[in-house]
Amino acid sequence: MLSIVNLSKNIDKTHPLFANVNIQLPVHKNGYLNANGVTERLVIRGSSGSGKTTLLRCISSLDSHDSGSITLDGKTPEEIGIPQWRSNICYVPQHMPRLPGTPHDYLRTIKSLKAQKAKYELDPVEIAYR
Repeated sequence: MLSIVNLSKNIDKTHPLFANVNIQLPVHKNGYLNANGVTERLVIRGSSGSGKTTLLRCISSLDSHDSGSITLDGKTPEEIGIPQWRSNICYVPQHMPRLPGTPHDYLRTIKSLKAQKAKYELDPVEIAYR
């Protein structure tokens, strides 16, 4: 279970970007599936500048939050280890940084990272159908 409890991030001491966000998202080995085996999707909507990207970056431990907690199966990012956390909780920006080479070269680079080595073999065709 990905559990986000009372997560808050402030722009400054008097202006919250978001406050008391609560999300409970079931996680299974095959992804985010409900009891019927259907993929769960969570939509985060809001106007430009409302904190959507910052919220996602906080969840993936790319940015810090000011209060609240984020756990995966009851463990914090620090307990799991930040590289492993980021391997399990991925943030994909709207505009990906461009790396030289083909998409397959990019996947090969990702697979070579220490946190990814214990993961299953990435198949670009399988990923495209997700």
